[in-house]
Parts: sequence; structure tokens; C-alpha cells
Amino acid sequence: MQTSKKLMTGLLATVTAVSLFAPAALGTNNSADTVAQAATKTTIKVDGLNTSSKTVTGTATKGAKVTVYAKKGASGSNAGKSKIASATASSKTGKFTVKLPKTYKKGTDLYVYATNGKYSYMYRIVTVTAKTAAKTTTTTTKKASTYGLVSSVTGTWKSSSYKGYYTKWTLTSGKKITVKRYKSGAKTKTLLSGTYTASTSNKHLWKVSAKSGSKTETFYLRFRSASSFYVVNSKNSRVKENFGQGAHYYSYSKVATSSKSSVLSF
Repeated sequence: MQTSKKLMTGLLATVTAVSLFAPAALGTNNSADTVAQAATKTTIKVDGLNTSSKTVTGTATKGAKVTVYAKKGASGSNAGKSKIASATASSKTGKFTVKLPKTYKKGTDLYVYATNGKYSYMYRIVTVTAKTAAKTTTTTTKKASTYGLVSSVTGTWKSSSYKGYYTKWTLTSGKKITVKRYKSGAKTKTLLSGTYTASTSNKHLWKVSAKSGSKTETFYLRFRSASSFYVVNSKNSRVKENFGQGAHYYSYSKVATSSKSSVLSF
């Protein structure tokens, strides 16, 4: 009996030493690893990697050490050769970020271990994928001034004011044009008086050629609506006008006329 008791005591000591104190090599599947992992519930989840990734991210057991290896089961003298980088998971959230020394080619397998305590661990294998080209989203924005369609440029048009000055353009159905400058409601000067021709291919951008004596001037009018326009160039870009008080961007609005006449007299 004494001999049996001594033998049993020795066996128990041996089992205890193997299952609780023998360090397990990373990546092996012996019973000691299984017991340790079940007891501490070491977990790790790793986000995907591609050929442009410079970090390994994910979540693990709070406070666990996270190590990235180039091959499975690295331990002992091989660990130093296989280890790439490491970091510690947040003690509050478990999130981790391991900075990589370089990017890796498509198809490369990286082994990401979470070690909780001295002997418990869990690992995931992450295969590097090709970088997916980002989708290009084309956003079409409307211009600040929307287009208006008009069948004629005839009417009287009053400009916005600048330094107290504004102008009125009158284009009659008889192809006569006058442009007069005003200040505080009083006419100061007739800038243009003559005849004109108007043409368009789309009913919102009109070319107006005005002739006064031997001089001919060409304007381009971009209609924002049926009752307003900007003066633009041949490329439909808005231009500044100078009527003697400095260059400025003007906008024009149609002046309502009486039922007796379609032309406002000055």
C-alpha cells in the first residue's frame, strides 16, 4: 500500500506539471492548450488585410498581448525570426492596432496571436488580398443659376445696382436696342442706341449683335428664367461689365410693361 501511495502521488505531480506549468508552443493543439484556453476564454477577431494595409486591427481579450507572426507555431528560437510586430489590446474595449513594418503581397498569410496570461492564447490566420479600387462617385451639381428657355429677347430689362448705378436695356420687336444708365432713378447717360440681331440654338443662350453707327458690339445673354438673365461670354461664363463706375457682375430682370405698350418709354 505504501508503494502504491507513493506511485499515485508521483503520477499526480506529473499530471499537474504537464497540464498547468508546461508552456505550450504557439499554434499546437495539445490538451494543455485546450484546458488553458477554456479556463481563460482567450478570444481574437482580426479585420481583413490588403496589399496596402500598414496595420493589423481587430478586437481581442481585454489587455491581451497581440503578436503578428509570419508563420504558424513560432516558438523558442524561431519566434524571433518569425515575429513581425506586437501591441496590447485595450484594457477597456479590447481593440488593438499593430503597426506593420511594411505592406505584404497578395496571398501572404499572417498569423495573429492573442496571448492572455503566460500560457493561454488564440490565433487567427489572415490572408492578404488585393486592394480593391475605391468606387468613384460622380456628383452632378446644378449651377447656381439654372437655365430658362425664352423664344425672344424683346422687352425691357433692368440690371442690379452697383454704387447706386444701374442700367436698363430695351430691345424691341422692331430690332431696336437702347441701353441707358441711371443713378437713384435718374438717367445719366445713353450708353447704346441702335439696331440688333439675336440668335440662339437652345433658347437659353442668346447671341445679340448690336450696331450703333459704324460700331458693332456682340453680347451673350444666359437666361436664368423667362424673366432674368446674366451677361456671359461665348463659352457661357459670366463676365463683369463696366458702365463707368467700375467692373461688376450684374443680373437683369424683366420690367413689367403696361397693356398698351410692350416697350417702356423713358
